Amino acid sequence: MAQGKFKSKATNPGKAKQKLKKKATVAKKGARQIAPKKARYVEAAKLKKDLTKAINKNIEHDLAVRASNVDTKSFKVIQTPTVTKKDKK
Repeated sequence: MAQGKFKSKATNPGKAKQKLKKKATVAKKGARQIAPKKARYVEAAKLKKDLTKAINKNIEHDLAVRASNVDTKSFKVIQTPTVTKKDKK
């Protein structure tokens, strides 16, 4: 038989456990956009985002017009509600 006390697994103190749990939840799967730090890159990213919004809005408008011209029934575009940061919490 083995002699001596049973060695238990090492455990972290309370605060260290909380830090480990917090770090584990930070990393998530999926594509992430890293925000630019330099001023000209921030401005370029903002311009790109605004252009993308405008292009998508025009495409949706064109499709809505085409659909309303083809179909004799009334056509209504249903917009999804915008989600703010306060709603997410």
